[in-house]
Amino acid sequence: MPTGFTRSPKFVKGALIRLSEGFIGPVPNVILFQYNPESISRELKSFTGIKESPKGKGQWGEVTTSEPFDPEESFKITLELDATDDYEKPHLNPDAIIFGVADRIAALETLLYPTGEDDIGSKISSALGTGSPVPKGRVPIVLFAWGPGKIVPVRITSFSVKEDAYSTTLYPVRATVEVGLQVLTEQAISSLGKHGDLTEAEALALTAYKVTRTQKEVLARKNMLNNVPLTELLPF
Repeated sequence: MPTGFTRSPKFVKGALIRLSEGFIGPVPNVILFQYNPESISRELKSFTGIKESPKGKGQWGEVTTSEPFDPEESFKITLELDATDDYEKPHLNPDAIIFGVADRIAALETLLYPTGEDDIGSKISSALGTGSPVPKGRVPIVLFAWGPGKIVPVRITSFSVKEDAYSTTLYPVRATVEVGLQVLTEQAISSLGKHGDLTEAEALALTAYKVTRTQKEVLARKNMLNNVPLTELLPF
């Protein structure tokens, strides 16, 4: 039945954002999700104390109320990639006709590779004596953006691809990518800097983590307003 509304709501797309150090600061490479995942798995792991086992036979975890660091947080997401629609308008999407979704897979894969000092941005930074080149052998800083409520720095911990169809030149046309993400906490990011100095990309990642964490605390306080009085819950 018509509702009188002529426009459908626009959804914010999730993304992975690679931050590279350039001569004018962090240079973002935004990898937008073609389709937002229908579900995301999220896990939090709290700190477990270590206690010596009897007779010196190793150690075991002990549940305590101690929490020296923020809990470890991880995500698992599944991304669907499809170039079929692009084939209907080849003049608008010439790259998709040739490469299918191979370029999108490659963009995601490079998030796992170490960033060398031979990057263009690093070369310019060195030539001008500005910026902070990313040390060789370190993966780039990546932000996982899932709407305004969740923008956190992450490290990709797992990556698998299932290619479902191919072009005549054997580039994948459709693919499913499963990605595991480990959130970099404030402590983890702070440890990256030498003598306490962070690159601009690392400082931006730290700010994103703090903002998302603060928003989480605000939402938790908001929920407290709906709490039932404790006297109604306890039998004593």
